Amino acid sequence: MDVVENLFSAFDNPFSIWQIIGWVSVACFVFSYQILEPRKTLLMVGISALVLLPHLYGINAPLTTLVVILFGALRNFVAAFSKNEKWVKIVVVFNLFLVWMISFYIAQDVIDYLPPIASSFMSIASLFRDRFYTYRFFSIACQVTWVAVYLVIGSYAGLTLTLMSGTSNVIGVGRYILKNGRGT
Repeated sequence: MDVVENLFSAFDNPFSIWQIIGWVSVACFVFSYQILEPRKTLLMVGISALVLLPHLYGINAPLTTLVVILFGALRNFVAAFSKNEKWVKIVVVFNLFLVWMISFYIAQDVIDYLPPIASSFMSIASLFRDRFYTYRFFSIACQVTWVAVYLVIGSYAGLTLTLMSGTSNVIGVGRYILKNGRGT
C-alpha cells in the first residue's frame, strides 16, 4: 500500500454503511464513560471494540488492526470479569505475545505493524496503572499510534474515538499537574 497515495482515499464516503457502523462503536465508547463502575466500563469499551470490527473490515483495514482490536476487546473482558490481579497481568502479557506472533505472521506492509505497537504501549500502560505519569505516557503513545493508523485506513470513527480519548488524557494530565504539581 502506498501510504501517501492512499492517505485519505478511504475518507471519500463518510456515509457508507461501514462508516455508520463505526459511529455505533463511538456511541458505545462514549456511553462507557458514563458508567460509574470500572468493570462495567471495561465491558462496554470491549463491546465498543467488537462493534468496531465490522467497520474496520468494511473499510479494508489491515488484518493486524482487526486482530489487535479483537484481542484488546478480549483483554478488556478478562479485566472486567477477573477478580485476580495477577491473572489479569498474565493475560495482558500473553495477549501481547499472541498479538505480535500473529502480526509477524500476517503483516504485509509497514502500516500493519502500527496496531501491535499501539497495543504494546497500552499493555505496558496497564501494567503501570498505579504510576500516573508512566501510565499516561504509554497511553498517549498508544493514542498517537492509533491516530496514524486511522488516518491511513480512513476510519472516521477510529479517529474520533482516539482523538477524544487522547484529548481527555492530556486534559487529565494537566489537571493532575495543577492539583499535585509535577511530582512523580
